[in-house]
Amino acid sequence: MRSRWTILLILLAVGCSAERRGESRQTASLRRIVPSRDRSHFVYAGTSERVVMWGFNYDRDDAGRLLEDYWEKEWDTSRPTSAR
Repeated sequence: MRSRWTILLILLAVGCSAERRGESRQTASLRRIVPSRDRSHFVYAGTSERVVMWGFNYDRDDAGRLLEDYWEKEWDTSRPTSAR
């Protein structure tokens, strides 16, 4: 019975260790994003390479409505200017 617990603990420790190594590799590969010099868009830090954000839907219109409340009926209002 002791050997089963020992094996289980060893496997758990190895699994946790491998997961932490994977996280650090993933974090290390992320590039920092900063506002551009003129503050009109985002770029990767130290470059002029523009970053376009996708998947952020917590925006509000001038009336204070959340984007997910009106985008289906008012698509032209919700799309970025560059996508129109």
